[in-house]
Amino acid sequence: MTEKLEQTIKEEMVKMPKEMQEAINSSGWVSISDEIGKAFSLDDDGINNLQLEIGLVLLRYKKLNLLPPTLESSTSISKNDSLKLVAELDKRIFAPIEEKVKSLFKDKIKNEDMNWKQSINFIISGGDYSIFVDSENEQINPSYRK
Repeated sequence: MTEKLEQTIKEEMVKMPKEMQEAINSSGWVSISDEIGKAFSLDDDGINNLQLEIGLVLLRYKKLNLLPPTLESSTSISKNDSLKLVAELDKRIFAPIEEKVKSLFKDKIKNEDMNWKQSINFIISGGDYSIFVDSENEQINPSYRK
């Protein structure tokens, strides 16, 4: 991975929830993507392109299902190989990260004291948390009670 790409991903990850940052950082996705890229006979540029695309998915700027056609064009591998490559990425990188995030959030919820009023307010709002936030100053907006 290029230093510039690594720095950009680190800067963007700061905007993510702490649990997602922890799951991604502990996944070893860079070395795994190196292994996968080499297994599919990608050169250094191809592996850098692969890691860029993985970074975009991890940062939620791109959906996983859009990777195969992008990899076909950016790495010059066949459609069949791009599908196999993405399946391998999903199995070894994305699915484990997803499981880790779920686990971290479950642990966080277990340790938090849930207030029954929060649940009632959420139900009354129709399931829309944005109604509780005033977009101008990010303050709680009591207008949902009207």
